[in-house]
Amino acid sequence: MPSVSSAGIWRKHVPRQLRALRRVRRPLRGDGANPRYRIVAARLLLLPARSRSGQTAAPTRSREPALTLVLTDFARARLFPRRGRSNTIQDVTPEAFERRLNERAPLRVLDGYAPFCKLHVHRNWTSTRCLTIPITPDNRHCLRSAYEARTASELPVLVRWFEGIEAPVAQYLLVIVYSSEQMAREGHPIDADWGIVGCLATAEPEEIPMAPITMMRNALGVAEGGSGVPLDRDAYRRSVAYWERHANWRP
Repeated sequence: MPSVSSAGIWRKHVPRQLRALRRVRRPLRGDGANPRYRIVAARLLLLPARSRSGQTAAPTRSREPALTLVLTDFARARLFPRRGRSNTIQDVTPEAFERRLNERAPLRVLDGYAPFCKLHVHRNWTSTRCLTIPITPDNRHCLRSAYEARTASELPVLVRWFEGIEAPVAQYLLVIVYSSEQMAREGHPIDADWGIVGCLATAEPEEIPMAPITMMRNALGVAEGGSGVPLDRDAYRRSVAYWERHANWRP
């Protein structure tokens, strides 16, 4: 194996500017008062960092500002009703809920049913219970149904729910957010990057399929309380497969 001198290693691994600095400093020990030394040192501070291979390292990127979320009026009314119910968000005010979601990064961010929709997965830090309960022969008699509208401007649709039984405490909260562009498109502009439009309390960090009637409403467009996203027939069938075996619950 050929020998390599220390001088060869020095020339190979140390940038030329540093070798020049060593030669300039060598005549003068101590404070580095040599003006030529100070000039070379100042220039070295402006040079890009180099790796051992001699390649210029990539510049460090500044951290991008965090995206902001705001609780929409629609979600506030449904998640935090004036008369609190045990099947809504528990142990926290709307303001504290919004603040925590802005301060804590989600465990995961899931894609929603459209590009403007995302789901932020957080561990449940409250006593909020799961949104749905599996339907079994033992509890089927507890199911109730009625025609209801979510808001005064929407038409009533058929809904069903369990009455007289409670779901277990959820392990996760999946916060549903819409982009500010979509919020403006639906006539509800917000002063944030994302608007919180709902929250799914679940046992697993996975999305619960959107209810079939919600898909229908979305396909009808903004005028009927939807988002304007066309109906996906495969997604609709998956939704039916889930919701024929599960139902929401009410105290």
